[in-house]
Amino acid sequence: MAYVPGGLSLLFGAIVGSRRQDYTMMQTARKVGQYDDKGELILYPVDRLASRG
Repeated sequence: MAYVPGGLSLLFGAIVGSRRQDYTMMQTARKVGQYDDKGELILYPVDRLASRG
């Protein structure tokens, strides 16, 4: 029973944190203008590092 609160908080933090990071990545890609020919955003894995800060 002692592990449940810590496990739930880690799970919740991972879900919320990843969604926030995806949102930040999309904002950064829009700001830089990373669009393909169809007008969709291009998101590269290396952009996760650049979106911090």
